[in-house]
Amino acid sequence: MNTLGNIQVHQELNPKIWTSSDQIDPMVREKLLVIAGRFYQFIKVPTQVKDIIVTGSQAGYTYTDLSDLDLHIIVDYGDVECDQPVDELFDTKRKLWKENHTITIRGIPVECYAEDLERPVKGSSYSLVSDQWIREPRAESGSDQDVSAQVAAWVTVITAAIRTRDIEQLDRVKS
Repeated sequence: MNTLGNIQVHQELNPKIWTSSDQIDPMVREKLLVIAGRFYQFIKVPTQVKDIIVTGSQAGYTYTDLSDLDLHIIVDYGDVECDQPVDELFDTKRKLWKENHTITIRGIPVECYAEDLERPVKGSSYSLVSDQWIREPRAESGSDQDVSAQVAAWVTVITAAIRTRDIEQLDRVKS
C-alpha cells in the first residue's frame, strides 16, 4: 500500500467486497440489491430504476478503514414530477433513510443515494444489475481522472452539507 496525502492506495480492491478476479463477491452483491430495493421502496417516488451501482473509494484502490460503500440507485430525474427540485427531494430522502438505518456489510457502512441518469459518477463504478464494471478502477494514483473524481465527490458532499445548514453535518464534513 502506498500513501498519497491522506489517501491510501492499495494494490488490490477491498477483499471484503471484491473477489480476486475483481468481480463483486456474490453474497455482497445480493445484499446490496436487497438494500437498494428497500431504499427504493422507502423513497416512494414512482420512477423507473435504470441501474444500481457501487462507486466511490470502495469501488477503487483508495479505500480506508473509514470508507463507506456508496450504493447509487440510478433514475431519470426528468421522469420525476415534483414541486421542488428533484435533487433536494432525493437528498432529503437519503438523509431520512440514514437517520433511521445503520447498515453495514462486512463492517463497512453502506450509504444509499438516488442519482440522476444524466449525471453519471466520474470515478470507477460497478453495475449490480448487469454484474459488471461500468468504469473499471485504475490502480495508479494521482491521475487527472482520479483527482477529478475525488474533487467532484467532495464538491457534492460539501455542497449538500452547506445546504443543510446543520452545524453538526458541516463539522463532520470538515473533519
